[in-house]
Amino acid sequence: MKQFFINDFPALIAGIELTEERLTYKSIEFLGNAALLVDDVLISLDIEPHERVILERILHNINDILFYRESLWYYSSFYYFPKSVKGDNLEQDFRRVNNDFLTMRVRIRSSNIGNYSLGDSVDNNFFKRINSGFFRGIKMILDGDSSEFFVPAIYTLLNAIQTLYEYIQSNDVIYQEQALSNLNAFHDYMWNCWNNPIIKEVIKENRKLHLFFLEQRFKYLHFIKKEKLADIEDKLVSLMSCDIKVWNINDKIWGYLNLQSINPSLFVRLFKDDYNLFKEHIQKGQIRSVNHITLLRNVVKSLKETENPKIGEMGIPYPKTTKIPRWFRLQDYFNQYDKIPTINVTEEDMGKLLDFDDDTLRRKIANLMINIDEGIAQKESQKPHGAFEISDMEIPIGKAFEQFYICMPFKSGREFKKLVPEKIAYQIFKPFSYLGDKAIVVFISAAKVSESLDTYVKRMKTLLNWEIHIISHEQLAALLKINNQL
Repeated sequence: MKQFFINDFPALIAGIELTEERLTYKSIEFLGNAALLVDDVLISLDIEPHERVILERILHNINDILFYRESLWYYSSFYYFPKSVKGDNLEQDFRRVNNDFLTMRVRIRSSNIGNYSLGDSVDNNFFKRINSGFFRGIKMILDGDSSEFFVPAIYTLLNAIQTLYEYIQSNDVIYQEQALSNLNAFHDYMWNCWNNPIIKEVIKENRKLHLFFLEQRFKYLHFIKKEKLADIEDKLVSLMSCDIKVWNINDKIWGYLNLQSINPSLFVRLFKDDYNLFKEHIQKGQIRSVNHITLLRNVVKSLKETENPKIGEMGIPYPKTTKIPRWFRLQDYFNQYDKIPTINVTEEDMGKLLDFDDDTLRRKIANLMINIDEGIAQKESQKPHGAFEISDMEIPIGKAFEQFYICMPFKSGREFKKLVPEKIAYQIFKPFSYLGDKAIVVFISAAKVSESLDTYVKRMKTLLNWEIHIISHEQLAALLKINNQL
């Protein structure tokens, strides 16, 4: 199963189109679900550092496209939904609303990976209009007698519940109170619908919808209400009433996605039994687009639960950086860098350097930088470490009316005295996840850089055109010495 994933996932990523001028509903669904898959991979699997950065960048790019470029118009689909209920294009309006929920789910994941907060005016309108507009429209349908729209209405309500739950479980705190209030109201209403014999029958007759309902009910009771698993089982309809083994191939894919949350061990056992069937359909080209993506999400979950999640280099395609800052020279920003070969570094000098802690080393580097805003450099050298930082220091520089950032990860002699290992490579590559072409990385290390790490960095500079420089050990000591910082 692992080899299948390693072969199939990069090919799917290669099919992600990030340059379309105008996205259709179908392409929004594809991009959004691809972002969910990428997030699953980042969370669940142990992948190579540079490929982690590539996937993070793809996730952020998809978020930017769906949230900003597509112009959500402040979630106007929620605002106008009550009017849509009385119109002639309700089916299309359902699709738009569900795509807007998908966009928020991608945004939540992007903010978690990127450690940034929600809080702009569009986010405000999501949490405002989901209740005043969307929920009012849903109740108009399910409290009415238009039974032909019960299935899409229930699905969309469950999608709203899912989105609110994922936000509550996220790192963001700004809308937690509003989200929990809405989730409680939506879930209570959904449960009341379940107790309506007509709607209950509609749900039970649609097996995918039934399992989606059970998943949201389970997550709400277990993770929000903190009820014990034994108590929840008494409240849920028996899972065996949803005999997933007899479902058709595409229904199985979505059913397994829901089953992951409710009963991981049952999911692992049943999915393993069906794996060869899925693989055969993939090879015949009979599972495509969003269903293909969702199948891979199930594969990721299965790998996490049953196999070593360590994944070797997959060959994830990513376009080379085209805006290479060839103009960048270290001597233009690090005073007298070009004089380093003339400086004699003694054992005493090296002893001093290796004794500096991270904070001291940052301050000394800030003191010797030139052609930058000194105030920003001093502020960056003193900022506390935290989840929101891109690097230990980020210094903006301008060139030809464009802004770039010198991003500096630091490793002091207190952390590594002999060799800096390859395992810290992600910290060097991380700025490219956030800043893309605008990042210029200068890795500052008191200790020598191991040959494996040095080779890894050189390979990424060649393959991806990432602008990375290293100032380490005796070279760093000489730079500090010539600037009277040692």
